[in-house]
Parts: sequence; structure tokens; C-alpha cells
Amino acid sequence: IPKTADGRVLFTAAYEGNFRPITRLYAVDLEGHEPEALLPRAVQGNASPDGKYLAFAPKGIVEYYWKRYKGGWHEELWLKDLATKQLTQATDYVGENADPLWADGKMLFVSDRVKGHANLFAMDPVTKATEQLTNFTDFDVQQPRTDGHTVVFEQAGHLTALDLATKKTWRVDLRCTGDGWKTAPRTVNPKEWIQSMALGDGGKTAVFEARGDVFTVPLAKPAEGQDLTRTPGTRERMPRLSPDGSKVA
Repeated sequence: IPKTADGRVLFTAAYEGNFRPITRLYAVDLEGHEPEALLPRAVQGNASPDGKYLAFAPKGIVEYYWKRYKGGWHEELWLKDLATKQLTQATDYVGENADPLWADGKMLFVSDRVKGHANLFAMDPVTKATEQLTNFTDFDVQQPRTDGHTVVFEQAGHLTALDLATKKTWRVDLRCTGDGWKTAPRTVNPKEWIQSMALGDGGKTAVFEARGDVFTVPLAKPAEGQDLTRTPGTRERMPRLSPDGSKVA
């Protein structure tokens, strides 16, 4: 969770404004006092642990799947000097510049400035010198978080960690144990999972789709329904009866 140097939690919200809400960056203490708006506009933001800078994106659409977008809503990162209140633009690349973090006195962020692939970069807030930390060429780096020594992010559907000292990355192996009751064989009443149905045979028979199987139910007289497909490994959809009720498509 992003925090200020004095321990307040940072968050963005757009609850202020009567006509057109504007997303702002706020800070709130853990006692739940009134949040303080730190900037007139910001869609993302993070404060340096030493309390010197506030990195923020004043505009943009915070969506990881906006690949290679270079329109007017691209994210750009700015720095606010918390001592002098001076604002300076940190990134001039027209494209993705998002998810600002802080580690070892540098601003870390995600950008697709190299060949259109989103990777992790580090920038010196004083000189603006930028270093590329990861070099993935298949899937983008997404949603990074750091404790100041290691950065963990999503990449290719997995969690990946980056050691900031050695610049080495490795995949984080997650193992979640449980009793597995949801995947164990069990009896399920299909009436709770009906997704489509149709009538045929002059209204004497109904056909249902439920949990990927096709069921027929006679309506002329009380009788049990019949599972026609019995294929738990595949899904049948949108069944239809022939006019005489002899076949199901």
C-alpha cells in the first residue's frame, strides 16, 4: 500500500466535484481523519520514503491492456518536490509511463518505451537519468510492488521477482493448499444451473442447457428428465428440439 513518509495511506478517488468528478491523490491517517488532497489531479501516485518527492500521473487511463497507446490520455509521470512544492515533468515519452514506486532513492515505473513491451525502469529524480531494469519481450510487466529491495510484479500470468541489487529476476512459485472440495466429484442439481431452454413437439417436451449438458424433460405427463449428452469435459450450448420432438440440435 503506498504511504507517505509520515505513515499516511495514499489513495486515488473521484468523489469530489459536482458536475464532472476529477480523480485526485489523497492521504489519510490510520485513525480515519478527513483525507487530505495532495494534488488537484492525479490518477496514480507514490511518495518517496525519505519524504522528499511525490511521483504522480496527472492524467491517463489506468488500464494495463491499453497496449502501445499514444493518444492524449497516455500516462506521463511528474515529480513534486515536497519541500519547495515545485512540479517537474519526469517523463517525456509519449506512451505508457505508469505505476510509480520508490526504491534506493530512485523512482521505479512501468513503460513500453522500448519496442512496445512494458518493462520496469528506474529514474534518478534529480538528473532524470533512466535505467531499464527488465527486458521482457513476450508479455508486459504489470502491477509492480516493492519493499525497497525486491520488486514483485505480474508477467506472463505469473508472479516474478526482481532483486534490485543484482538485477536478477525469478518466478515466484506459489503453492496454495486446500481440501479441494470444489473440484472433487459430487452430485449437482442441474436446475440451479439452467442457462437456456426451448420447447418442441407442440409444447410436450422441453430441452434445457445446464452445466454444459443437454437435458430433455417431458411436459405432457410427470416424468424424470434425461441427460442426453453426459459429457462433463465439454460444454453443449443452446439446444433446440425438432418440431416433432424426435431430435435435438
